[in-house]
Amino acid sequence: DGGQIDAMYDYGLILQKGEGVPLNEKESARYMKMAAERGHINGMFNYATMLKNGTGVEVDKRLASDYYKYAADQGHVNSMFNYGLMVQKGNGIKQNKEEAAKYFQQSADSGLKVGQFKYGLILRSGDGVPINKIEAARYFKLASSQGDTDSMNNYGVMLQNGEGIEKNTSEACRYFKMSADNGSKVGMYKYGQMLKNGEGTPQDEEFACQYFKKAIDKGHVESLNEYGLMLKEGRGIEQNYDEAAKYFKLAAD
Repeated sequence: DGGQIDAMYDYGLILQKGEGVPLNEKESARYMKMAAERGHINGMFNYATMLKNGTGVEVDKRLASDYYKYAADQGHVNSMFNYGLMVQKGNGIKQNKEEAAKYFQQSADSGLKVGQFKYGLILRSGDGVPINKIEAARYFKLASSQGDTDSMNNYGVMLQNGEGIEKNTSEACRYFKMSADNGSKVGMYKYGQMLKNGEGTPQDEEFACQYFKKAIDKGHVESLNEYGLMLKEGRGIEQNYDEAAKYFKLAAD
């Protein structure tokens, strides 16, 4: 009955995490499979992930994709996205970019922010669907409202260039800053550039340097060169040729 199926799934989770019992991935997979075979939607998703990654079972990407699709077709949002990834890349199954786009759209329209971002990318590039930059911008904006920094950066670039939407550099700047303040190194770099050039915001080279340095501290390579130039020219920071050379070398290497 339903209660027993839920128990199979719940016990599988406990075994997977080692909560109250010794961690046992093989047994966890066995119980997840039992739940999945009886139609438990979260069991299907978890068992598919175990099959894809070889957690407690041998890797079987074909079967993983089947379980993701079963769950997706019953409304499981993360399964829509994961199945989309597998069919987009041809990961264990035949590649089908049109099918991938359909499932990414389903996940996006169900409110999954990473799905909204992914579908926005697809619409922007025309990967499996006709290019539609107006819709791409709309999906990026939706994901941005849920805190997705990659979407903030993409939406910012589209605003900056007037790509599919009306050009608005001040709004682009706002999205880059939002992304930066949420920890995105790309957002830090893009906002730094806007500050450096006075694009969409009053020019502030000192503040630009601070954002380039923040991006560098998170491993952003392009910011190394920007920061080196600022040091070399003494823009927003005390001129220092030795330090500039150090950052240019880091960028070059």
